[in-house]
Amino acid sequence: MRLKLRFAAQIPCLNRTSTPADVNWSSGFAGAHAISPADASVEEAPRNGDLETAKQFGKRVAELARKLS
Repeated sequence: MRLKLRFAAQIPCLNRTSTPADVNWSSGFAGAHAISPADASVEEAPRNGDLETAKQFGKRVAELARKLS
């Protein structure tokens, strides 16, 4: 049970205190993606958490590409 709670605590969308401003809020695992309300304007989307997630993902991809080249 303790292991499950630790794992759940690492997935932002499973915590009530998480918001769209958090990194990986939607818990994507197959690449960078963003979630925006259908009626959001271009000023409102993508959200800051999604942008930061994409930056961190891009950094990890670039580091791996350097290692493999």
